[in-house]
Amino acid sequence: LRKRISTVNTDIKDRISNNLRVTDVIISGLYGKYSKILNKSKSDYLTAQTIIKKMNLDKISEKYFSHLSDGEKQIVLIARALIKNPEFLILDEPIANLDYNSKFFVIDHINKITKLNTKILCVTHDISMITNIYNRVIMLKKGTIFADGSQKEVLNSNNINKLFEVN
Repeated sequence: LRKRISTVNTDIKDRISNNLRVTDVIISGLYGKYSKILNKSKSDYLTAQTIIKKMNLDKISEKYFSHLSDGEKQIVLIARALIKNPEFLILDEPIANLDYNSKFFVIDHINKITKLNTKILCVTHDISMITNIYNRVIMLKKGTIFADGSQKEVLNSNNINKLFEVN
């Protein structure tokens, strides 16, 4: 499954060493590690450059990960997850704890990922995260599915009121 599925969650940022550059962080995804890969091949570097270009990360590829904004860090971690060309990408709260501009920066980049033919499963509490790229929405409440279907079927006032217990 590890070859077919990649994940990005909020605690990964804390595992990345402060002295890693963006390119090294992305390459580390090939090895399932969070440190600099000392024996990386030319092929690893070329693979990283391909994903860097696809994700428009050229301008920050040589910056230290620790010097990036939280939104940039999130996109780098998504690029790291995509370097193995997985069939499925699981995003766990990809815009949690981000400022307003960073949220839209991340959402915009995630929308572009759909061109890579990777299926995305996004777990979120923030319905602003649900853009037109998602063809199915499942609402859970207390571990139980109470709404499942297309955005048009599921994202309505009645369901949102029930989900968040507001009127």
